[in-house]
Amino acid sequence: MSQQKDLGYITMTADAAFPQFARVIFEPDGKCVAAGLSQVGDGIAQEAAFATGDQVAVKIWNSAGTFKMIAEEAVDVGDVLFTAAAGKMQDTSTSTAFAFAKCLEAGTADNDIVECIYTGAPGTAVV
Repeated sequence: MSQQKDLGYITMTADAAFPQFARVIFEPDGKCVAAGLSQVGDGIAQEAAFATGDQVAVKIWNSAGTFKMIAEEAVDVGDVLFTAAAGKMQDTSTSTAFAFAKCLEAGTADNDIVECIYTGAPGTAVV
């Protein structure tokens, strides 16, 4: 039977460990993993997955409100954000990264958690 989620969150099974607020991507087997450099992903993990099989809440991109994300480097308010490895984001445009969000608060270092808004992916990698 089909389901419908109306609140913008979905519970997923982790296919590997990843930190809280990582961008995650849903796999064909119904599990999720941290999104890579060339993947925008499907949403943000609201809790850490410590091992394969952990159940985690994911805030999906089309839900209302802002998102907390993990910075890979220092970022500033208003920066356009690009995908980065291991479910993180960055303000540096690289050849296989996607612009997908905008920064609402400054972060000073790798692994800082900052508030962002999702703006949507352009559908092609930055050149």
